[in-house]
Amino acid sequence: MPRHCPSRSLPVSLALALAACGGGGSSGPEVVTEDLARSTGALSCGPSLLETTRLEREITDLAAAGVPVVRARCGSDGQPRPAACGLDAGELWIIRTAAETAPLARARGYRPLADIPAAAEQACR
Repeated sequence: MPRHCPSRSLPVSLALALAACGGGGSSGPEVVTEDLARSTGALSCGPSLLETTRLEREITDLAAAGVPVVRARCGSDGQPRPAACGLDAGELWIIRTAAETAPLARARGYRPLADIPAAAEQACR
């Protein structure tokens, strides 16, 4: 499986991402990663939660739970929404972590990004 080095990532995860990508001469085993996502909890007609500071807090919380994040970004589930307030807004936290720690992330509400086919990255504010 090819290694995915981040092209852009948050400062909090940048150091981890660079360490994971190595200098090219590494002879260690390649880490298998998995992309996961979960709802930010934002509701329609409410404020967006896709803020860099909130994502950094999520990364810190995951690390404390034993889930080191290699890459993190904001996103959307890409699903159309009815014109009604109080429903899930479709905002996502999208993370990349080692496959061996993915079960810990799933226990915190994350699911495989592949299970959300219309998901797309979205700029954090």
